[in-house]
Amino acid sequence: MPTVYRFAALLVCAVVWAANFHSASTHGTAQGVSRGILDGPRGEEELHARQKAWVKTIVKRRNFASEEQLRAQLRSVPDVGLDERTADQLRTTLTSQAAANQPSALLEVKKSLTPTNRTFTLQLDDPLPEYVGIETLKKLASSRGQPELVALPWQPTDAQQLNSSLARSLQMTATHLHARLARLPKEDLQKAKLETLRTKLWGQTADEKWDEPDCIPAITQILQAQPTLVRTLLVEQLAKIPGNASSEALAQRALFDLSPQVREQAIAALKSRPVHEYQKTLLSGFRWPWRPVTEHSAEAIATLQLQEMVKQLTAMLQEPDPALPFEKVENGERVLYVKELVKMNHAQNCLLCHPQSLQSGDLVRGAVPSPGQRMSSYARKSFHGGTVMVRADNTTLRQEFSVMHLEGKPSAENSEVEEVKLPTQRYDYFLRERRATAEEIKRHQEREKGARPGGFNVEREAVLFALHSLGQ
Repeated sequence: MPTVYRFAALLVCAVVWAANFHSASTHGTAQGVSRGILDGPRGEEELHARQKAWVKTIVKRRNFASEEQLRAQLRSVPDVGLDERTADQLRTTLTSQAAANQPSALLEVKKSLTPTNRTFTLQLDDPLPEYVGIETLKKLASSRGQPELVALPWQPTDAQQLNSSLARSLQMTATHLHARLARLPKEDLQKAKLETLRTKLWGQTADEKWDEPDCIPAITQILQAQPTLVRTLLVEQLAKIPGNASSEALAQRALFDLSPQVREQAIAALKSRPVHEYQKTLLSGFRWPWRPVTEHSAEAIATLQLQEMVKQLTAMLQEPDPALPFEKVENGERVLYVKELVKMNHAQNCLLCHPQSLQSGDLVRGAVPSPGQRMSSYARKSFHGGTVMVRADNTTLRQEFSVMHLEGKPSAENSEVEEVKLPTQRYDYFLRERRATAEEIKRHQEREKGARPGGFNVEREAVLFALHSLGQ
């Protein structure tokens, strides 16, 4: 008799489980969970359902840091470029010259340096040099005796200038997008419903084309440093654009975005795309000295189950740790270099990343703000005396990714406790190569001798994680 009862109980459980399974499956289909990433517009509830379903498909995570934890790590990254005082004095001098219509002048940038005060001068030619920011940085590096200040990933000459067609497209798209963002209340960027924010950002009519390949440079450059909700819409929009450029942009979001949810959304968008369009970007992430990027690469490959990349991953097991010094031949001499993640204040380095604009007919023009000012308030100013302009169709430095940081400083009344919060400031992040320090060289020599100081090969561990997830 007890056996009969047990059998009946099992039968009832099976029937209940089957009914729940059918109900959940039907509900998921009704909510659109099974729809493709490139399907038509979705409601907010549907997107949440898709996100929950996608999270369940991720078997393993390598990096469990939250967005705020990753942001905190990035704050400690070294600052490069023009510091606030130098940038302000450079802008002020050029503003005075523009107002007085003076084609040449002697620029004096005074900087308090430890342990002594020094003054360096920069002779501006006639007419004013386009790349005055770069010349100022070189002079600053020379006066400080710190040549590594100019060790930045400068763009090759043939990659700096956009052709006129792409420049006009960038100008139109960027102008419209900046205007849309400027009209959005600040609270909408943080707490608005996704569907409402989507309509306000992209518009309501089909005439507004935001899903064309020409839109990619503007939307990625402008939106990547916005709050998480806006970055969600960035990935959603990139997913609607076919081709290599959008696949590469999605892969970059999968590597560099600080939000786990946005990265997962980017990975989901890559699932339906040809692997050859983005595999180079994912593999490049393993060669970063900043551990989260390496681990995000492994997560993306593991989640997408990219069996096509097993051969490349296996070969990467023999590569050295990207965090350690490596040799480069310089003027016939072997020199040790290191890869380093650095950051640059976006608003105070306009003249470093772009040439000065001296003609009103230049495309993609923007005004150089004073330190602490938000770029959006300057972006649409027209050229007139007293305003220094740059042209964004010519880029000497191109960041890997950008992040907003909330700035703060101690108050005058209680410098130890209270903190005055300043507006958020955008920082651009670059991966550069510079000469190794004495300490870094010593660590390298110890490793060469077999001492193997503490720590492990970040790249190797991430590659092994990806290979094990692929069943290797």
